[in-house]
Amino acid sequence: AAAAEQIAPQAETTDWEVIINSPTAFDKKPGRKSEISQVFWQPARLRPDETETILRYYVLLTDQELREEYGEQLRAAGHSNLMAVEKIWNRIFIEEATLEIEDFDYNFSETARAATTLADVFSNMLEPLFESLYPEHPYFAETLEMNDVSQIVSDFFSGARQSLTESQELAKTFALPLGLVAERNNSLVLETEENLINLPLARKILATVKENPETSVSLRTIYDELKQPPHGLSREAAHLILTALVAQRRIEFVTSRGDRINRRSLDLKIIWKDIEGIAKPSGVLYGDQRLTEWARIITGTQNLQSIDQPADRQTVKNALDTWLTDWQSERILEQFNDLPDEILNTKIWRMATYTEKTFGAVATTAAAIMNGSVSLEEGLHRVADSFSDSEKEFAARRNDLIVLGDFIEGVGKREKIRNYLAICETTEDPDLEFTREKLVLVIEESYLKPNSRLNEEMENLWQIFHSQFADYFAMKHDLVMKSHLMREKFDEFRRSDEWWEFENLSRLTIFQKTYWKEAQKIYRRLKELDCRFDVRTMLKTQPFCGCSFKLARTRNWEKLPSALEETVARGRANYRSVLWKLKDTLVSLLEHFILQMKDEDFTETARRLIGIFQSNSQIPLLVNADLVVLQKVFDDLPTAPLLQITLPSDESFLSREELRVQLNDWLEDLPNEPVLLKI
Repeated sequence: AAAAEQIAPQAETTDWEVIINSPTAFDKKPGRKSEISQVFWQPARLRPDETETILRYYVLLTDQELREEYGEQLRAAGHSNLMAVEKIWNRIFIEEATLEIEDFDYNFSETARAATTLADVFSNMLEPLFESLYPEHPYFAETLEMNDVSQIVSDFFSGARQSLTESQELAKTFALPLGLVAERNNSLVLETEENLINLPLARKILATVKENPETSVSLRTIYDELKQPPHGLSREAAHLILTALVAQRRIEFVTSRGDRINRRSLDLKIIWKDIEGIAKPSGVLYGDQRLTEWARIITGTQNLQSIDQPADRQTVKNALDTWLTDWQSERILEQFNDLPDEILNTKIWRMATYTEKTFGAVATTAAAIMNGSVSLEEGLHRVADSFSDSEKEFAARRNDLIVLGDFIEGVGKREKIRNYLAICETTEDPDLEFTREKLVLVIEESYLKPNSRLNEEMENLWQIFHSQFADYFAMKHDLVMKSHLMREKFDEFRRSDEWWEFENLSRLTIFQKTYWKEAQKIYRRLKELDCRFDVRTMLKTQPFCGCSFKLARTRNWEKLPSALEETVARGRANYRSVLWKLKDTLVSLLEHFILQMKDEDFTETARRLIGIFQSNSQIPLLVNADLVVLQKVFDDLPTAPLLQITLPSDESFLSREELRVQLNDWLEDLPNEPVLLKI
C-alpha cells in the first residue's frame, strides 16, 4: 500500500489502477486520491499460525548455516512449508479477499478463483461494473492491440491495401463495431464523410477542434473525453476514430515538432508517441478546376470543361467506371501477389508497392464513387492525394505499372524456359549453344529490366532454341536408340562362334565371372536400343526422352558393339590362359575321362583335347563337343587340383616391380576353384 501511494501512474496512459492493501492493515485504506478509477484489493487477515508458517519458511530460505547443516532434512521441510504458504496466499488473497469498487465490497466469484492469470481475474470481476458504467462501449470479438491499429490505419484507412483479406477481417472485427466502416458490394469500405462526422464520438472530437481553431487539441484531452461513461474507450479505439477522421480530411495529426500528418501519410507507420494533438486541416482543398484536371489525367478524357457541370460529371463517372472495369479485368496486383517470393527482386517489389499505394488506391476510390460511398469531388481529392498532386509522380507510377505488367506477363514464360534450360544437356552444335547463351542473357535482362520488347525477344529466341534443340536431340536419339545397324551388328556377333564359345566357357565354375558380368552389362545396355517413346512429343515439355538416352553418352552408345567384342575377346584369352596353366591337370583328368567314358564321340573329343594341351600351339576355337567334354571334366574336378608353377630364374633379370606385376597378373588369372601350388 505504501508503495502504491508513492508511485502515481500517468493518467494519460492508465485507465484503471488496482491498489493492493496489506493484510496487516485491514481497516486502513490508502489515503491517496487519483483522477484514475481505482479498485482496492483487500486481502483477508493473517492468523497467528499462518504468520508463524510464513516466518518459518522465510528462515528455511534465508538461513545459510541452517541449510548447510541440515541440507537434506530441510529440503523436505521446505517443500512442505512452501505448499502451506501457497495455501495461505490463496486464502487471504483470493478465497476470503474482497475487491472494493465504487465503495462496494465484492467477493471473488468461483470463476475468478479458478482463473490462472490476473487479467482473467479482473475481467471476470469487473465485467458487471463495466457493463453498467459503459453501456455504449462497442463489442470487440478480440482484444484491440496497437499492432491491429497500425495495420488498419496503414492498410485500410489509407486505401493502400484495403481489399486484402487480412485488412477486411481487422476492419470487420474492430472498425465496424465503432461505425467507422460500411459494407458496399460485399466489401468493407471507409464510412462516408457525412455518416462518419455524425457519429456521437466523432461529433465530440470535431466540436473540441472547432473550439480551438487556432491551436491543436492534445491527445490527452481526447483520451480523457472518450474514456468517460457511457463509452469508456481505450486509447487504441480512440486512435481508430481519429485516423478515420484524418482519412476523411476532417482533422490532421500534429507532431511534437509541429509537423502535420494528413491522409497522404496514413500508409506510413505512425509513431503515436510523437503525436501531441489534432487540429483542423492546414492544407487548402483543391478547386474544381484542379479536380477537373485530375479527372482528365486519370481517365484520359480531354474534352472535360468542369466537374460542376452535370454532363461532365456523368462523363467522368462513366470514364472512371470503364477504367475500374479494365483495372479489375487485368488483375495486376492480384497476379503479382500470387507470384512466389523467390522469383521477385527488390526493384519489382518496390514498383508493386508504389502501384498498390497509387493505382490500387485509385481503384478503391473509383469503386467508392461508383457505389456512392464518397462524392465525386472527394474521390478526385483522393486521386490527387495518391499522386501527391503531381503529374510527374503520376507519369512515374504509370511507367511502374507498365513495367510491372511486363514483368508479370513474362514471368510465366521466363520460369518455364529457365526450368527447361536448367536440365537441358549441352550439345556439340556451336550455333545452338550460341542461341542458348543469348537466350540466357535475355532472360536475365528481362528479369532485371522487364519490358515488352525483351519479352518478345525472349519468346522468339526460345522458339528458335527449342526447335533447334528438339531437332538435334531427336536426330542423336534416333541414331542410337533406333539404329538398325547397331542392332544388326549386335545380333550378328551373338550368332558368332566366338560368342558361343565365350558364353559356354563362362558357365564353367573354374573361371572368374568378371568378363561375363561385364559382357552382360553391355548386353543389357544394347537391349535398351529399342525406344518406344515419341521423343518429339516429349521434347515439347522436357529436354529428354523417357528412355535412358543421354546426349553426353552418345559416343559410349555407339561404341557398345565394339566394346562387347573386345570384352568377349579378353574373356576368351583369359579362359585360354587359365586352361593352359591347368593343362597338366587337365590332361590327367581327360585320360581318366577316356577310361570311364564308353561313348566314342566323347572319347574322341577328349583325345583331341589332350593333343591340344600337350602341343605348344595355341588353343583353337572350341566347338560344341569340346565344350561339352570340358563341362563334364570340370564337374568331376577335385576340389584342390595340383598346379605347378616355376618362378623366374636369376638369369631373367626381372626387377622387383616387374616381378610384382607378373605375379598380380597371374593371381588374377587363377580359376575360382582352390588349387595346390607346387613351386
